[in-house]
Amino acid sequence: MSGESNAEKFVSAFAVGILIVVLLFPVLTLVLLSINFYRLDKPELRHRFGSLYEDLDFSNRFSLLYHYIFAVRRIGYAIVAIFLTEWPFIQIWWFLIQSALVIIYQIKVMPFNHFLMNYLEIFNELCIAACGYHLVCLTDYADGPQLKYDAGWSMILIVLINIIFNLIVITFVSIGLLRVAFRRLKEKYL
Repeated sequence: MSGESNAEKFVSAFAVGILIVVLLFPVLTLVLLSINFYRLDKPELRHRFGSLYEDLDFSNRFSLLYHYIFAVRRIGYAIVAIFLTEWPFIQIWWFLIQSALVIIYQIKVMPFNHFLMNYLEIFNELCIAACGYHLVCLTDYADGPQLKYDAGWSMILIVLINIIFNLIVITFVSIGLLRVAFRRLKEKYL
């Protein structure tokens, strides 16, 4: 550090500050929601912190872990990708284990208010896990380029199915919301 310029020291300090915020934010969010758990249905709290638990079934305390798990999972991805680049098998193992744990959490807790969101999240996680299992075939441990080629196309097919399914769900939900909006407008002005 003695040979660094002031700009380099500032950038280093700024990066450390951002890292601290990124690591503390999920924990502080979880603490905030836990402290206010019995008041989450109050309008003033919903106005202030509603985006932290919007669409979550806050009658179940474990549902509040959804965003925490989401954030910690992404931080874990980053840490594993950066520090374990020499061990791709451990990276894949981490990916598969955390994916399985998230699927178990989502099936057991069903964290969202709407059943469609719960099942859509489970479907998305299953697609992610399926792609994760294909990663084993794309490492140096797999024999032959044909296996890697086929695994790559299989992953593309899984992602394509996932995208199409999500687009279909979004389209039907949007059409349903538009029908309700038009019905309200019709009742209001006719």
